[in-house]
Parts: sequence; structure tokens; C-alpha cells
Amino acid sequence: MVYSPSKGSVSCIPCMIFDESDNRGAFSNGFNDWKNVNQRVKDHENSFNHKNSSEKLKIRSFLKGRVDVRLIEALELGVHYWREELYNFFSASPHRWIILTRNCALTMQNLSKTLWFARHNACRAVNESREEILKSLDEIASDCDERHSTRNEDRTINEK
Repeated sequence: MVYSPSKGSVSCIPCMIFDESDNRGAFSNGFNDWKNVNQRVKDHENSFNHKNSSEKLKIRSFLKGRVDVRLIEALELGVHYWREELYNFFSASPHRWIILTRNCALTMQNLSKTLWFARHNACRAVNESREEILKSLDEIASDCDERHSTRNEDRTINEK
């Protein structure tokens, strides 16, 4: 289901795309009977047309791939790049690694290719530790004992 603020209604994506029946339901065009929404959603989800449309969407996703495949691939490339960039920078020196682990409590995990909640959990360390990572980078950049090239590399990563 997707809500349209401009129409003030909800629509069923599988039914909008795949319902070929002459009697397209309200959820294909937009449903806004809020008084009876619970029962109507339940009835719609149990209807033959909805089940048929959902099955067509499922089959299409297996045969043709999802519409967001390229977006997911680009996201994974970006995540992989930044993980490697940060890991290479911090792991190049025990001193830098100590600064990072002192500031960050969470650890990074592998990304799931299919489960979004698992993907969220894997990204949680980076998302929730962003400030700590930036703090670690700032600490290294302001450390006069670090080599000039290290501080420049730090600033470059921090600016990205």
C-alpha cells in the first residue's frame, strides 16, 4: 500500500500495476473511505485480484529483477567504498585504531542482500557512530604527533 497526500488516498501497488480485470477495485485507483478502512483493507488483501496481482509481482521480481536493483547495487558500492576507506585509514596505525575504538562502541556487520531490517542493523554502526567517527578523524587531524601526510589524508576523508 502507498499513500498519496495529493489524492488523500491509499493504493495497492501490485493491483495498480497488474490488475487487468474489468472490475478494478478501489485500491487500484485510490481508496479514501477512512471510516471503513480496516475491513476494506482486510477484504482487499484476501481478494482473488489482489492475490493474483501480488503473485504476478513476485514472479516478475524473480524473472526480471526488482526495479531498484541498480539503486541497491550503487548503495552497496558506496557502503563498501566507505567501509574500506575508513578501515584502511584507521587500521594503518595502531594509534589511529585505538582512537577509533575508544570513541565508537558499535561494530560494523555484513550487509544482507535480501532482508531490509538486517541491512538496517548492519548500517546501524556507521549511522549511529557517524559523530564518533568524525570525532576520531578530528582528533587525528589535530594531533601534532601525526605525520603531515596522515593529517592531510584525514582531512580529505573528513571532507568527503
